[in-house]
Amino acid sequence: MLSDAPTDFVTVAPSASNVVYFAEYGELLRSNDFGAHWGRVYASASAPRRGQLAIDPANPDILYFEEPEGVFKLVVGHSRPTLVLKAPPGQSDAAIAVDPRNGRVFAARRGQIYSSTNGGATWRRSRGLPPSAEVQDLEVSPRGPAYVSITDHGVFRTTDGRRWRSSNR
Repeated sequence: MLSDAPTDFVTVAPSASNVVYFAEYGELLRSNDFGAHWGRVYASASAPRRGQLAIDPANPDILYFEEPEGVFKLVVGHSRPTLVLKAPPGQSDAAIAVDPRNGRVFAARRGQIYSSTNGGATWRRSRGLPPSAEVQDLEVSPRGPAYVSITDHGVFRTTDGRRWRSSNR
């Protein structure tokens, strides 16, 4: 099933090292046996790219990913993903991360970061980022703050998921 085609990314589930996800050419594949066998869990015109897919740290069957319409939540084994955060017009690129300590989901967009503490059912917009910010990456430390890198503005961090502050010198 795997080809020699360019890979968008490969990532390992935080809570189950035997579960590996692999994205290429509009498909998201999963292995439950350290990569020995693969099965398709999702297919679309645009598979998630690195930074646009996050695995729930407590449950390797729950994924959050970006599509042009917004952020989706997929529970592996269920029929379809659910749109949990609609993309504002012209803002289809997002960086997504899940806090391994508490399951808070972060979705970053131009000048905005949203967070959800209930699996995407509701979202809260964070404060403290420059309005024109172009988010490049979003990462959450296993022991502490979340960080976001922003073009021409550097690194910002949050400890509460609501207020972002510059971490630049």
